[in-house]
Amino acid sequence: MLCAFPGSRFPASNVHGCIQSRDMFREASTMSNAQGSMADVQPLLRVPDASSESFRRYFEGLRSRGVLPEHLSVRNCGSDTCTSGKGIFSQVDLEKDALILREKPLVTMQHAENKWHCLVCSHCLRFVGGLEAQLLHRLDRAKDGACRGSSSANGGNQVTCDEILLALKNGSKLLPHREEFPMPALIPCPGGCDEAQYCSQQCAQEAWEGYHSILCVSQVANPSKMIEFYAHADETNDIFNLAALVVAKTVLAATKYAKEGASDEEAVGRAWEPFSMGWKALWWESVGLPDDVPISEEEDFRNQLQKLAEDSLEMLRHALEEPAVRFPALFTLELWGNIIGMFELNNLDVSIPSPVEDYFLFIDELEEPERSKAMQITQPMLDALDKAYDEPCSGSAFYAVHSCLNHSCDPNTAALLPENDGEAQAIIQCLKPIAKGEELTISYIDLDAGWEERQEMLADYGFHCCCNRCQDEHPP
Repeated sequence: MLCAFPGSRFPASNVHGCIQSRDMFREASTMSNAQGSMADVQPLLRVPDASSESFRRYFEGLRSRGVLPEHLSVRNCGSDTCTSGKGIFSQVDLEKDALILREKPLVTMQHAENKWHCLVCSHCLRFVGGLEAQLLHRLDRAKDGACRGSSSANGGNQVTCDEILLALKNGSKLLPHREEFPMPALIPCPGGCDEAQYCSQQCAQEAWEGYHSILCVSQVANPSKMIEFYAHADETNDIFNLAALVVAKTVLAATKYAKEGASDEEAVGRAWEPFSMGWKALWWESVGLPDDVPISEEEDFRNQLQKLAEDSLEMLRHALEEPAVRFPALFTLELWGNIIGMFELNNLDVSIPSPVEDYFLFIDELEEPERSKAMQITQPMLDALDKAYDEPCSGSAFYAVHSCLNHSCDPNTAALLPENDGEAQAIIQCLKPIAKGEELTISYIDLDAGWEERQEMLADYGFHCCCNRCQDEHPP
């Protein structure tokens, strides 16, 4: 369940080192800022108990929308387990390999560096625009130049990269068998910015109403500050972009509840419910120390992470001045660090295969003479793309139900991303038969490690595992 962030200056996780005590960082990380107080933030940082009204309301809402299936329940783990807090339990007997859950993410994003390669829906990560648009996007925008100079197909005349781009732009070269790989048309951002595009009016509307309307560069009161925030995130750690989406979703939901009569404090608490359920820790404390950072430099490393988070939040606060004044608890460093830490502890990496790769493989498998005829058009493009042709869409996603799964070193389920559905949906599948009433568990770590190393990895999650396997390997 760990997430790595390609292109980030600091990797999100590398838990294979033993982390020393972090008490030295507690004082700095619990600081408040001028626009919010600890009294504002602490209620948001507490994970609701399963007996609470907010817990019941939230998961009943997930069930009514079909997100939480009838055969699963979320409740307190009880005293018969070493895991504290909530867990997911099966209400029926399940067979091995059974599909337990298929879930869309609560929030997701495409990694910044990957945007140079893949043109996808900003809301669901589905590829958009058609094959020609995908090729043009990769050739025209890839960093350091995706084009590799000139190319020839089957010994013919040399074709330059510029000629390929021109042919794609003016439509003079239509790819053979393109109808075998349909994609939804690109829908622009309703606000007019160039930062977002969508696969459907539904995704555009859901994104606009859910979060993008206050993050859109074309709509914010301080567009230069919003652009500065995005640039900083792309250059340092693009997970800040996903954290901003969480803040935006909460702001818009809180505004709605306030209009319905709730106080601002009550509205924020209600709007925060979807994210209150995820286990949290401050980002700069929960990140494992990379192998190339010696223990003697750990404090400096974590201070750098905290400074990055502080700078990012300050830019966002300036970009969203009105919401920051109205809902100050949502713009405190304490909450910002815990949002990013929640991603660190819960997110899944997303990788969606590219239809461009599928297309070139399809052409290569055609029967002759159709293959040679098609390759007269496709081979120069393939040569120009070089290794970039098979780049998948890569991103990170937080899932409401999946994030409630507890760890076991002998798990009975696995979280997977289906390869062929074209979206960032996660599935939970049985690894072994599961009895009615049994808790569903997954592994957070590398299960090939020995007991001591596993405990060191799990220290980043803040608990000591005492599952059956751990007790067998290291009796108390």
